[in-house]
Amino acid sequence: MRFASLFATAALLGAALLPAAHAADTTKTATPHGPFHHLAFRNLGPAVAGGRVTSVLGVAGDAALYYVGSAGGGVWKTTDGGSTWKPIFNHGPTQSIGALALAGNNPNWLWVGTGEANPRNDILNGDGVYFTPDGGKTWVDKGLHHAGQIGAIAVDADNPDTLFVCAAGDVWKRGPERGVFMSTDDGAHWRRCCTSTITPVAPTSPTSRATPRC
Repeated sequence: MRFASLFATAALLGAALLPAAHAADTTKTATPHGPFHHLAFRNLGPAVAGGRVTSVLGVAGDAALYYVGSAGGGVWKTTDGGSTWKPIFNHGPTQSIGALALAGNNPNWLWVGTGEANPRNDILNGDGVYFTPDGGKTWVDKGLHHAGQIGAIAVDADNPDTLFVCAAGDVWKRGPERGVFMSTDDGAHWRRCCTSTITPVAPTSPTSRATPRC
């Protein structure tokens, strides 16, 4: 009788310990294995922060102040020679930047032309021209929303109300928004002052001839 009682107790203990042992074995066998178990995800880009840089603008008389425009990361500003950078175009309609220009020798009067002007297999569209009178704190919409990709901005050094904008328009086809636009009233009104006629050459050649009409 005593032997039977000991046997029953041992059987109960074994039954209680069996699930715990089974769970331990299951956890152990759940460890990843196979030819790819050692691989881990890593960041492939396109890059930290802004990606490709399309425009860099220094300021005369201030070696620590720079503005940078990027192909897909907006406009950045440094006041300590590049040690730190601050994004100043976060709320713009597009983060694709094609051109930067200062006006009136004032380091806070910054013009921004949106739309990277380097056509490639994929491209972010531009959405016009913008101006900040206070170094990026506030922005003013200056139009040319259909100008597509803007490759250059030139401001008259003697009269900052006069400026020129070079626009590619729709990079995939010809259109009226391709050419050079001029404003004499600080961007309130624009007129196209120069266009180009693209003449395709032989299919074997990667180049085309452009005949400007100004």
